[in-house]
Amino acid sequence: MKITIDGRDDILSTDNGYAMGEILKQVEAYLLKQGLRSTNRKLDGKEIDRQDAALLKSPVDDFEMLEIKTIEVRKQALRALSEVRSHLPGIIQKIKGVSEEIQSGNLIQGYKMLGSCAEMMNIIVRVIEEVRSLMGIEMSVLETKSGSAIKLLEDVRDVLRETKAALDSHDTVTVADLMEYELAPKINGWDRVLEQLIEKVSG
Repeated sequence: MKITIDGRDDILSTDNGYAMGEILKQVEAYLLKQGLRSTNRKLDGKEIDRQDAALLKSPVDDFEMLEIKTIEVRKQALRALSEVRSHLPGIIQKIKGVSEEIQSGNLIQGYKMLGSCAEMMNIIVRVIEEVRSLMGIEMSVLETKSGSAIKLLEDVRDVLRETKAALDSHDTVTVADLMEYELAPKINGWDRVLEQLIEKVSG
């Protein structure tokens, strides 16, 4: 099987007897060493479904060509960090909006907004973790005004746990207070974490 990366032939072993999944892992490891990551993978002109177990177990000699397009890991990481950072002001505004809706008695709307905020915060945490892992950055070296980045993330988790407990006990006053006075300021601290990550990824 022939392998092309960004339109050029590459020197990678594709001996018969290997399963397609094994070759794909080897290719990803090879790319990572070059500071690259695949963005598109095609087998004989068809895009690869990464969840297709049968395809991943298929022998490589069943195929003629693996085509891969890549992006620089550094560039991808910077793009992801910049994007989530740009969403922070909107998340903080939504968190304050949750408090306002609850205080106004619009509980259903407030809880919907809270669910949306939690989803967006989870995305940010996933992006931070993925970038940290890809670039080999230790979170312990990142600092905020209120301490380490690790402590900040733990504090946010603590506030979310308190919020859930308050929701379970229908304590809407506490939920509103936690959103406005605890969670919003802590999420604001994520801007400094993202700024430092961008600086480190930029080199």
